[in-house]
Amino acid sequence: MKLRLSHYGWMVARQQALQGSLRVGNSPEGDLLIELFTGSHVPASEFPFHPELVAKGIVTLIPENTPEEETRLRYKRNPFEHITKGIFEFTTYCNFNCEHCYNGYVPRHTETHLDLLKNAAGTLLAMGVDRFDFIGGEVSKYGDGWLELARHIHSLDQKAQISLYTNGWWLDQQNFIAAGKTYPDLWAYLADLKAHGVTHITFSLDGPGDLHDQSRHQPGLYQCILKGLAQVKEAGLAPRVSLLVRKEWDNDLFENFLAEPATIIYDLDPASPARKRALKLLCAVKGHRTDRVKY
Repeated sequence: MKLRLSHYGWMVARQQALQGSLRVGNSPEGDLLIELFTGSHVPASEFPFHPELVAKGIVTLIPENTPEEETRLRYKRNPFEHITKGIFEFTTYCNFNCEHCYNGYVPRHTETHLDLLKNAAGTLLAMGVDRFDFIGGEVSKYGDGWLELARHIHSLDQKAQISLYTNGWWLDQQNFIAAGKTYPDLWAYLADLKAHGVTHITFSLDGPGDLHDQSRHQPGLYQCILKGLAQVKEAGLAPRVSLLVRKEWDNDLFENFLAEPATIIYDLDPASPARKRALKLLCAVKGHRTDRVKY
């Protein structure tokens, strides 16, 4: 039998190569990864430690007559290359009852197996994935343990991008409980998020002004979120938005909707045309940042 890299193993080897840690002579395991990374096959008998790598999912056993061209083609078609971020739907509990929510009719559940999630995060980081989104439900209120996972990811890679998706219920609150902990105000909450490695706060918006408030059944929430975008920036975190866009809107409504949060997020001139400010947000969406538009 011979050895070749698994899809996961190829991503690990590529990430180590990009980081400059994959060098000849560093270790027998590293030498094997280098040889396999080039598309070569090696006899399994020459590497007595290979069962450990097989158990880790890094290498696989293949028949002796497997063509090397087949392996090189397999590497080029690695589906893991298309993974750009990890999304943890940490809880399905929520304190709102929004009209469009797909979680409205699913069983209520909050993740409790943090060790499994930590292992999953480590696996993704080893593959070069360094963006993680925490979504729900409302993670900030019901996701007990999510901040521990965020801190774990940050400890493994301090450059990792960690985003909290939220409906903004905690804005303008005093002495509120978020995921089992009491905070005197939003500034203390934002400071704690940052201390745990959170880098981005993404607020959901379903339309401008009253359209959002009606969809969320929360009067005044839209203005709180606009104010919250600036507060998040002031706290040293990056504000982002997840937008629900309705097909019946005309261009003016659509552009004004995008222009308002874009003005705050990117420090744009509010006197500039709404279309120009909206385009800034649309370009960010196409650039695969954490802004998101739902059609």
